[in-house]
Amino acid sequence: MFWLLRRSTEPSVTSVECYWRKPTLAKVGSSLKAAKLNELFKNVPPVASHNNSFLKKLLEKGLENKSKGILFEYYKTEENAIDKVSLYHLINKFVRNSSSITAENFIQYCQQEMNDQPCKEILNQTKDQSNTGTWFEIRYAHITAWKFYEAAQSTTYDGCLVESILGAAKFKSTKAMKRGLSLEDKVLKVVARKKLIKVEKVGIFVDKRYPIFGASPDAVNAEFCIEIKCPSKESTLKQYLNGGVIGKKPFAQIQLQMLFSGRKKGLFCVASPNFEVNKDVSIVEVELDIFFVRICCKKQLCFGKKLSSQN
Repeated sequence: MFWLLRRSTEPSVTSVECYWRKPTLAKVGSSLKAAKLNELFKNVPPVASHNNSFLKKLLEKGLENKSKGILFEYYKTEENAIDKVSLYHLINKFVRNSSSITAENFIQYCQQEMNDQPCKEILNQTKDQSNTGTWFEIRYAHITAWKFYEAAQSTTYDGCLVESILGAAKFKSTKAMKRGLSLEDKVLKVVARKKLIKVEKVGIFVDKRYPIFGASPDAVNAEFCIEIKCPSKESTLKQYLNGGVIGKKPFAQIQLQMLFSGRKKGLFCVASPNFEVNKDVSIVEVELDIFFVRICCKKQLCFGKKLSSQN
């Protein structure tokens, strides 16, 4: 709307006063010896004082219709669950209200702002995962479980990992990724049948104790946290599971998922590259290693503090 207003007040691209008229400044040194600054510009009438009635009416109408435009984000009076969990909103509020801007103070601020209720609301709102806008809002700037191990080992402050966490890296969905998404529900049914359990899909788990992390397992039940992988090649399968041993990166992933979901056991499930034909799924039961998870969390918090001091 504001773009249309601005465009409508601009002169036409073909509208000119005179094609052969010489600018006043160009005359200096030829027909004009000198020019005063006030002679170079036309007298501009004083701008009338701002009238906020239009803005007030717009905000009233937006609140009435529950509009979610960026303008209304700056003028809303009530905070929702996203405001209390999203790192984007939290860091903006922190910078506005804090006199000492450090990584440690920011983490403490997040821990104060977050509580169980908005975390539960976010979990419910993101059940459809990538099919919801809230999913992307919460994932932004959070170190997700899949990047948990990588972030714990990283010492580079301006590399691809940081760019991907902050959303600066370009993301393209590959054929293998699309296949994995399409097979996920089918693999989950096979797992439920093999283990004789009922499962439910969940959204993103966030925890005020570790506000910069987020975990979104593929499913849970009362006992297990479940993560599913659908590799399209044998070489990729071995990166996930090789001789019954889970790879370091997916192991760290399911460990964080168990911690955040409050489960002490997990099922790491890897579908065969020929799953469409043989319906084969390898299932490894994992126990929560709280010492390992806390060490990884500590390493990443140190990395985050150093990254903050660099910037």
